[in-house]
Amino acid sequence: MEKLTLLLVIALLTLSPLVIAGDGLKMQINNPVNGSVVTEDRVLLDVSTNANAICMYSFGKCFQLQYGGGCSGSRYYKMSVTGKTHHLQLIEKLEETINNQVRQEYYFLDVKCIDKLSGNQARARTEFTVDFP
Repeated sequence: MEKLTLLLVIALLTLSPLVIAGDGLKMQINNPVNGSVVTEDRVLLDVSTNANAICMYSFGKCFQLQYGGGCSGSRYYKMSVTGKTHHLQLIEKLEETINNQVRQEYYFLDVKCIDKLSGNQARARTEFTVDFP
């Protein structure tokens, strides 16, 4: 019995890298679409992955002036719905962005996901502006 158990453990250890290797974790930000204009003070961050994963997001606002610019952002936070292949987070209290000849502003969302089984990671970023009707 001990030999059989040992053989099974060896067989499983031998197969594990083949399963984990795969094609890697792939992800897509479904919403907000990169370059889109949001017309409310909130947006639903919607992310899909090809495997069960834990996803986190960082949120910030950038500005561009004629001679420079900058961004302010947050640390990464775990998305409120995550762990499977569909991940959601409501982003609230958005302010209208300025877009004129002197100053251009936009929001960004950086998302990173970690495959729960393999530990593989994927990252994506989307940028959007806010313009209330």
